[in-house]
Amino acid sequence: MNFDTTKLDATGKVVLDHIYDQETPLHFYNALSKFEYNIPSEANPVFEKLISFIQKMKSDEKLKLIDLGCSYGVNGALLKSKRSLNDLLNRYKTDELRNSSSNELIEKDKSWYKIQNELITIVGADVSELALNYALKTNLIDNKLCGNFEKRSITDTETKVIEKSDLIISTGCIGYVGHQTIIELLNSLAPKQPIMAHFVLRTISFKKIEQEILKVGYKTYKSKMAFRQRDFASKEEKASTLKRLKEMNLKPENYETEGSYYAHLYISLPSGIEFSSLPEGIKSYY
Repeated sequence: MNFDTTKLDATGKVVLDHIYDQETPLHFYNALSKFEYNIPSEANPVFEKLISFIQKMKSDEKLKLIDLGCSYGVNGALLKSKRSLNDLLNRYKTDELRNSSSNELIEKDKSWYKIQNELITIVGADVSELALNYALKTNLIDNKLCGNFEKRSITDTETKVIEKSDLIISTGCIGYVGHQTIIELLNSLAPKQPIMAHFVLRTISFKKIEQEILKVGYKTYKSKMAFRQRDFASKEEKASTLKRLKEMNLKPENYETEGSYYAHLYISLPSGIEFSSLPEGIKSYY
């Protein structure tokens, strides 16, 4: 599937909408493999440490999380199977899989993933019904929440899907998803207050979300370390990014000037959980 890498969206990123709305992730992974897509691999150890921390804190190995902007269940694949991100990026390059029907590919993927971690329940949240359906059929997520909650409220039925969630994660959707969605989730989950961990591009401000969740008792911590997300798709995308960083008074040297997007980790903790209590492996990023 070819696409114009010079066409940019409102956030300054190349338009990739078409790869997020297919019955299978074949085009998604084949496109992102060209850009050395990396952020789920960077994020996975953080999520695993947070999951372990929450399990110990609640004295229960069972945990429920919401993967915001989950698309085809990439984070679910890394958390629930033994597959790596490189496995996923390289899987769909074979003629056998390229020539498979959608139903055949879904069945092959379901067997290939061999889901092992049954202690984690993942609710995948996304605007793409097709991507969510794939993730659900292959057991990369356990339930789905489909909708644009920047524009509508979460229904009572949907609230039952996400209730008692312990953790909310994301690896790239902030910027398309804003404070309305985060507040909508928190209001629907109340009085439960999950820990949140979002990887956010340096070109995207987290300030509005931070301000809004502070009103309901959350403190947010931004990592000093920056994590590589993916390579730029074109010189136009790089130029747009450098322009945005300049407008934000952020220096791109040693980061975006090298040819890739970078993201910071924002951990938001509800009242009663101190940052000092987090695992050392997470605090080392700060």
